Amino acid sequence: MSGRRDRLVDAGMALFRRRGTGGTGVAAVCAAAGATKGVFSHHFPGGKAELVAEVVRRNADQVDALVARALGAEPTLGAAVAACFGAYADLLDREPDLGCPIAAAVVDGHETSPGVRAAADAAFRRWEDRLAHALVERAVDPAASARLATTVVAAMEGAILLALARREPGVLRATGAVVADAVDRAAAGDHG
Repeated sequence: MSGRRDRLVDAGMALFRRRGTGGTGVAAVCAAAGATKGVFSHHFPGGKAELVAEVVRRNADQVDALVARALGAEPTLGAAVAACFGAYADLLDREPDLGCPIAAAVVDGHETSPGVRAAADAAFRRWEDRLAHALVERAVDPAASARLATTVVAAMEGAILLALARREPGVLRATGAVVADAVDRAAAGDHG
């Protein structure tokens, strides 16, 4: 990726986190990136929808790396899940209005851009697949693993929205603790 394209993606991500995709125009992204609309058009001939899809992919990579690190560093799968929820809570402690750019893309743009919807779906499924695989490695039934992984991702996205609405990052930590407990119980074979 070129330096200019990277700056546009970074600027788009920062703005989408705070304003949503619907509240952020190409001119604002260009201004934040120090680029002209011509440079934007060169790097994103598909327009704003192409930028949004790229921001979604970039954020998906970042979150996937966070999940992978947590899975490798924490003593239990539940602790890894709680660490991911806690990492986002830590972000909100520093910047209380920092939303999820993928959620923003879905809410603001899914009806107008099939590419954005597909990128968001791929991001969520990627995290679900990583978590489900970790559960299966711990002898959890594949179907149950898939359902639980979807629940973890849905709980994370929902907790982010609640934390933003309430300006309470603790919502993420509390939700993460409940979900982590369910994950550890499943990994231990307690499905009740």
